[in-house]
Amino acid sequence: VLPAANISFATGVYDIKLGASTAQTAEKLGPPSITLTLLNHEQIWGYGRNLWFTYSADRLKSVSSELSLLNSAGQNSIGYRDGFDDIEWQLEGIIAAHNSPIEQVRDSLSLYDIKESSDQIVITQKQQRLILQFDDFHPTTKDKPVTLLTHFTLTDNEYEAKKQALPQLTSEQEQWLYKHLQPNNVELMTLPNLLKQIPQTNKINIASDEKQWWLVGNHVLLQFDDIELSQAHISEPFFTDSKSDSFSLSVKSLQLPQDKQGMLALYEDAIDNNDAIDILREHFNLIAKFESEEDDAVIYDLFFTYY
Repeated sequence: VLPAANISFATGVYDIKLGASTAQTAEKLGPPSITLTLLNHEQIWGYGRNLWFTYSADRLKSVSSELSLLNSAGQNSIGYRDGFDDIEWQLEGIIAAHNSPIEQVRDSLSLYDIKESSDQIVITQKQQRLILQFDDFHPTTKDKPVTLLTHFTLTDNEYEAKKQALPQLTSEQEQWLYKHLQPNNVELMTLPNLLKQIPQTNKINIASDEKQWWLVGNHVLLQFDDIELSQAHISEPFFTDSKSDSFSLSVKSLQLPQDKQGMLALYEDAIDNNDAIDILREHFNLIAKFESEEDDAVIYDLFFTYY
């Protein structure tokens, strides 16, 4: 049973106080849905799609309902998680921590020393800082906008959040990765081999055993059956700091054409499903998706299943 979904200076978030270790977090909340190791060696643990714990030297420094590093594709790739994505948060047990009007939040937290700007309320208490983010919404075009609470961050007062960045793959790591995703070479892509060659690989959806994936770089997902590679999903990048052409470079590295007519020329027996094609071979199945049904439509998603 999860602790109460409450954000509080006294008890932290979900009863996890700032300063807690990753082990203490897992003990109360179970395994995270995703773990990310940043360039500065900080760790981010995500629970569901909207709860992010940041650790420095294995001590919790910040908890937030948003992660600016992740784009919408990345957020949607995380499996929906009961107990995290389906709950109503409370602030200090007295007010909803999402969609509450700014006036109501101000009144409910009037006991605290509040600093307010047009889109934020900041409260500092006992070496902790609570940042509440608000956005304007228009219920109808005629009405005046209402300012509603959309996100929260509880952080250690002395913690200075740096710009979050993930370690990028080196050219040697990229070369190794795409060589071993090609069906002819895939038997060498074992999980221990991957972690040896690319130690900065991250885990995603690890709370759901059936969908445990390894995230390599910013847009390659790998799934293993024991230690053997069983599936690879290559899609648009998951992170806001990714290069815009990284997917097309992946397609090139896999020695595949960039458009539908090129793929159909390479795999003449492929099943054409309008905006996708299905290729079946003895040792692999590949589903490639395109931006439209047209012959010159550009590829945007590759899904390999290896046999």
